[in-house]
Amino acid sequence: MQKSISKWLSGDAATGIVMKRRKQRLHAHCPCCGEDDEHLLHVLICSADAAVDFRQPLLTDLNNWLIDDEDTHPDIADYLLTSLTSWFEDPFGTEPVILSTIPSIRQAASQQSQEIGWYAFLCGFIVEPLVTCQQT
Repeated sequence: MQKSISKWLSGDAATGIVMKRRKQRLHAHCPCCGEDDEHLLHVLICSADAAVDFRQPLLTDLNNWLIDDEDTHPDIADYLLTSLTSWFEDPFGTEPVILSTIPSIRQAASQQSQEIGWYAFLCGFIVEPLVTCQQT
């Protein structure tokens, strides 16, 4: 996972644009949907059935890891999975409603989605209040 994130952040992930620049592909099209210039953001939000089918079990694995291995507060795990799913489906759409009854989690979650966004979250950036909510 660390190799993937460092490649994402350095702009060296094997997207269509990078593969064409490396002369390992003739074009930069997305192999799933045909989008002209496949870049990292497109890889994350591609709406092709194959991409959606690939992402869904990863989200399930993330949820299991958050709850079972990391003992993440259930409201925080639910918020993260619901929001990521929503963002993958419609990255420019409306954020889902934060259902937590705990005000500090609702406020931290709102800050995460409004100030940093989900692409930054996937690159490892998390607002401090969300971390604090988990630790208390």
